[in-house]
Amino acid sequence: MMANCDEIGFELPDDVLVEILCRLPERSLIRLKCVSNSWHNLINNVCIPKLSATAPVCGFVVHSSMVEGRYTNELVYATLTSPPDAVAIAEAEEFVQSYEALLPFIPAPRDFLDCCNGLLLFLRGCDCWESRAPGCTVYLQYYVCNPATKQCVEIPGFVGEYSKSYTCLAFNPSKSPHYKVVRMVYIRCKHGDCYCEVLKLNIFSSDTGKWITLEMPAKASVRIRVSNKYNHENEKYYHGYGIRKYSWITRVIYLDGVLYKLSTEKLLLCFDLNEMNVREIELPERGTSDMGIIGASRGRLYYASHDGTKVLIWLLEDHSLKLGSPWIMKPILCNNPSIEDPMLQLLYLIHEYCPFGFGPYAWHPTSEVLFLGDCHVIFSYHLESKRLEIVLDRNNIDVHRGRLYPYSRCLVSLKDFLPRHYGSNQSFSNGTIQVDQGNPGSEVRS
Repeated sequence: MMANCDEIGFELPDDVLVEILCRLPERSLIRLKCVSNSWHNLINNVCIPKLSATAPVCGFVVHSSMVEGRYTNELVYATLTSPPDAVAIAEAEEFVQSYEALLPFIPAPRDFLDCCNGLLLFLRGCDCWESRAPGCTVYLQYYVCNPATKQCVEIPGFVGEYSKSYTCLAFNPSKSPHYKVVRMVYIRCKHGDCYCEVLKLNIFSSDTGKWITLEMPAKASVRIRVSNKYNHENEKYYHGYGIRKYSWITRVIYLDGVLYKLSTEKLLLCFDLNEMNVREIELPERGTSDMGIIGASRGRLYYASHDGTKVLIWLLEDHSLKLGSPWIMKPILCNNPSIEDPMLQLLYLIHEYCPFGFGPYAWHPTSEVLFLGDCHVIFSYHLESKRLEIVLDRNNIDVHRGRLYPYSRCLVSLKDFLPRHYGSNQSFSNGTIQVDQGNPGSEVRS
């Protein structure tokens, strides 16, 4: 008599079985979770984290200020196909339609807040708050989507103060299937007869299904606004980011329990969710006009900037700040026309044509790859091999620094917190999910 799948599988050592399972197509791997509880746990706890640690970037979620020659503000998806063919265009349209179908409302571009390791974060109704007075209370309704598994969960609503705030996802599927939604808001509180400024963190955990609010003292260098009394004289131009009236750069990077954010004061702000404190680290190149970008790659934090002639790359080696300088310089990429490399010459021509939009844009999360270029053409630069390739060439969109989100597919199943479910009229409470196979050909690997 033939043994069942569970008996056959566990005749093999666990490490061998994991290697076999990780080589299967996504759809087959997900279906095998239904074989038994032991296979379900093995795939969830071992296979999916293993696959997440090496997941390739298959496209970019882009906040574009121009689409098809029209100046607008739209959220688009671009695959890594240059130039785009009919398959790539169809895949990009299908990606947008997938998360729009999952959400219970039609998302405006500003409703999108973050993309972190395959999950998308939305806030319903951002545009309707412009007339609100600072300090009033607002009802915040967040949604987390996983386009790869076609799931969307409604985060329990939260009532908070209306003020300038930044909300992001803290998620690393290679370490944990749980994520956090973190809202950072800087407020002025009155205690007795005096005022003090505090940083509030509203944190939702998918592990507990609850919100918590924490306060911590905030130094002047951590302030969101350039000045307490805002006027046009406080607006400053920052290379690659345009004119800004707030001192925090929009993009947040999550790594090992810490949220990293750039400040226009040329500081790296570190919001430690474990120790519940805020630290600041001076950026290595404070003399350049380029603010640069930060990113997490292979479990390490990188910083890259452009000084007009070359791209400078740094690795944050000492997080404890015990050493004199916590940064280590990595190999430099020079856009020098005398170098006999067709890609470098093309990079130089792009820099000459569009100097103000040129520079680093994002980091590959699982490979030592830097994405750089201008608002229309993005290259991938492999630090180890020094290979330079075009991965995005779109004249019909306009990419801004800090608004290019690398997207990697994630197979983590989202936990439901409310009884109502959205997307494809299907309930996911039984653990059954759909897997969109995507386009395996459009990947960036080191």
